Amino acid sequence: MNHATESEATTLAQIEHAHWVVKHMQCGWTAGERRDPIQKASPYLVPWGELPPMVQEEREKERRYTPRRSPVWALLHRIP
Repeated sequence: MNHATESEATTLAQIEHAHWVVKHMQCGWTAGERRDPIQKASPYLVPWGELPPMVQEEREKERRYTPRRSPVWALLHRIP
């Protein structure tokens, strides 16, 4: 399968975002109004539901058309 369904893309994007948030928080990043790598702040360090719709759509689109790049996809579909 080359493309994920809309539902799969949304699920992949949500799972990967949650992983990204945890990974960044473990490295000392916090939520901030603007991205600031020196202060380790990002406006996207929030739960999925609090992301701007445009960002959610972008992430879902990435997963819909490139699902095989997702480690979650590989686990679910056992792709080596």
